[in-house]
Amino acid sequence: MDELAIKLNLDPLELRLRNYAENDESSNKPFSSKHLREAYQTGAERFGWSKRNPKVCSMRNGNLILGWAWAPAHGLPAAAQPRYEFV
Repeated sequence: MDELAIKLNLDPLELRLRNYAENDESSNKPFSSKHLREAYQTGAERFGWSKRNPKVCSMRNGNLILGWAWAPAHGLPAAAQPRYEFV
């Protein structure tokens, strides 16, 4: 979705919020316990999403290129810190 957001010139979080499903498409019933919208908003506030430079490869730490992306984890606690170094 991040790549699609870039092609559409949209913020990746905005694209997710615009396409957020409130109802189960197969039954047209609301989800009983889905709090992903709130998780997106809390995460964005805590990580300073609105203050980042949205241009691809624009954030750096020395020679390292930093990138932020959205990847919800369902059901299990998760953390990831990928690191790529190009020489």
